[in-house]
Amino acid sequence: MEDVYGTYSEHPDLSSASTTHHFRIRDTPFPKPLPENEAGKGLLGQRRYLWTDAFGVLNYVTLARLAEEAGSSRRRTMYLRSARALIDAVHTTLGNPTSENFPMAKAVHGDALQPMFQYKGLRIGKVQSRETSDAGMLYDGMYWHYLAKWIFALARYATESSDYGVLVEANMLIHDVHPAFFRPDCGMLWKVNVDLSCIPGATNAVDVDDTLSAWIVYNAVQAAATKQPSLVHLEKEIDEVRKALMPRLAQQAREVQRTFNGDALGWGMHVWMHQWLGSWADEWRATIIHPNVTARTLDVDSGMLLPFRLYGGLLGAKLSGEESLMQQADHILTKIVDGGMHERVTNDSITCINKVMFAAAFAPLAFAKLPDEPVLNAPSDVLHP
Repeated sequence: MEDVYGTYSEHPDLSSASTTHHFRIRDTPFPKPLPENEAGKGLLGQRRYLWTDAFGVLNYVTLARLAEEAGSSRRRTMYLRSARALIDAVHTTLGNPTSENFPMAKAVHGDALQPMFQYKGLRIGKVQSRETSDAGMLYDGMYWHYLAKWIFALARYATESSDYGVLVEANMLIHDVHPAFFRPDCGMLWKVNVDLSCIPGATNAVDVDDTLSAWIVYNAVQAAATKQPSLVHLEKEIDEVRKALMPRLAQQAREVQRTFNGDALGWGMHVWMHQWLGSWADEWRATIIHPNVTARTLDVDSGMLLPFRLYGGLLGAKLSGEESLMQQADHILTKIVDGGMHERVTNDSITCINKVMFAAAFAPLAFAKLPDEPVLNAPSDVLHP
């Protein structure tokens, strides 16, 4: 984490919900900007990438928990303040346009959230931009699956730090982007432009997993606000994604082996989500973690061609609850630990995402379902309508 982000140096007290901390990011070495081939430059000189930094925040939450277990309140505070500084850097950088040529949708919020959220949503952070993005992965825009991970990271940070002001930010972010991504007849779109408009050719680009992730992370934010329920109002959004999701779960369950044919990252994130699904999903879960599937998804030789994708699969395996699969993940991590630990940050396009996701796979505490979080229920026959 230090290789990617640098070493935290003292900031003002971050225990409050103040929105002024982000102005200090330019004048401090933390967090270090990501390499120029890994993240596009923002207006304020930072380079942030939403997926990488979501995992970064979650890793700092994990480190804070481990520091507490070790009895070090000083290190716990340092890690939580690192997470908060990274959150502010992301909101300042990806919450603003890269230039006037690629405008974002203006937001209208209360004064308490200005100027942190002058615009709606958070950009991906791609190196290349154009006025109308592509339906693929080349140009900047907004990805739902990136936003979902970021929203989850905000919920976990708020719970760990009791910095409930972050939940206000999460609630506002969801309210800003949900209308652009959600389609009542099919669920969440995969990608939209930076101004939240539809991308030609991507108006029906819906993945059931994206809708499932919305259901999970919206509920995670709601659960994180148990002690401050007035900060979060997501009942409408939760109900909408649940209704759109239910008719599509059976097809997703039937096609699971084809869906994850060798895709370690997609498989791992799917297993991660299954922590929140009730007994109605047991048959589905058993199919996902069947050896016929895991033999392909956790193949080290092919996985290390793009290491971060394998690391995502290993993270899911460690959270699967299946002892043999957890042991297999530990064995693979032991086998590849030298490469993961000693890879240096360079101007290559994936060194930072590799290192951050390797750390997450090694210790995924912040990704685990919390004991007091509700199980998400569905009709018992939803997979066999």
